[in-house]
Amino acid sequence: MKRKLWIIGLILVLAVSGCGRNDAHSDAKVFKESYESLNGTQTDSGKTRLTVNIPADNPVVFATNEEIKELLRSGSGVIYFGFPECPWCRSIIETFLSVCKEQGITKVYYLNNRDERDEKELSETGEVITVKEGTKDYYEILGLLGDYADEYIGLENPDIRRLYFPTVVVVKDGKILGTQVSAVDGFTDPYLGMTDSQKEELAGIYRNLIGKLLSCDLDDKC
Repeated sequence: MKRKLWIIGLILVLAVSGCGRNDAHSDAKVFKESYESLNGTQTDSGKTRLTVNIPADNPVVFATNEEIKELLRSGSGVIYFGFPECPWCRSIIETFLSVCKEQGITKVYYLNNRDERDEKELSETGEVITVKEGTKDYYEILGLLGDYADEYIGLENPDIRRLYFPTVVVVKDGKILGTQVSAVDGFTDPYLGMTDSQKEELAGIYRNLIGKLLSCDLDDKC
């Protein structure tokens, strides 16, 4: 009887361990499905969403707010802020993931905090009004990004920042090495997709950005 219980216990332990090992694969699958399920669908304004093909073995892992904050404080890695419905995100995602694979990046920390952002606007008298407050986590992430976060468009106040999508952040030991927001200059319609030359230009930007993470001096400082 004891031996039978021991065997059952071992099976349960192995099953739980197996689930842990499959987490990354599950994230990759969910990420792929979340983007591809919108291929060719219509927006509320009648625009057709871009069709994207996400590799099944993509390196995306779903990160929590706390994990992102810890990375920005003291960690190292590649962070991707975005969401499936975002037309600009759909424009860059294939190029971004392709460069990650090319550069040997095995983990991309993904956070969709779209609904956690604040919303601000200018009043008729030029006063900044907060229409919707952001969450505590969002403000903390924004604070950790600092000047790497873009100015809030339309407020005419460079001190007010916002996280726009897509944003790729590369961080090493809590130091931000660089960011890339949106696509490339001259690309104005995300529903049409980038040209081959624009994709190559963006790929070069990502290679340079990720290269900063991979190449360090002899004293391990980047």
